[in-house]
Amino acid sequence: MAVSDSPVEQAKRQFEVLVGVYLMVAHADGDFSKLEEVGVRLGVMRDRRPAGLTDAECDAIYSKLESGFRANPDKASARILAEVEAFRGNGIVRRAVVETARKALAADRLAKPQEDYALSHLAAALGLRESEI
Repeated sequence: MAVSDSPVEQAKRQFEVLVGVYLMVAHADGDFSKLEEVGVRLGVMRDRRPAGLTDAECDAIYSKLESGFRANPDKASARILAEVEAFRGNGIVRRAVVETARKALAADRLAKPQEDYALSHLAAALGLRESEI
């Protein structure tokens, strides 16, 4: 996080990371289900939305990230993991990332090995043991 980031920009970046984490886990198995889409829209975009972001801004963040995961999931995941790692020292964001990843894992009610693999990468980016995610 850049020192010059305003509180609104920091909140926007954190929100983008949380949406990205959800999408990373949800896309890990190659199947982004309707249940997962509803989960990200209700469980992240509604509940974690910063006060300063408009509906249009939230939708633009979601669309950009979701398109990135559809086009190149490995590249999109690498970008999100780098962002997650940048927040490693922020306990509030770390907890929010873990909570968001768990919601994404539970969204389609069937944990797959690829999703567990995504969680292990998230744990590493956060400096946690896999069992802590």
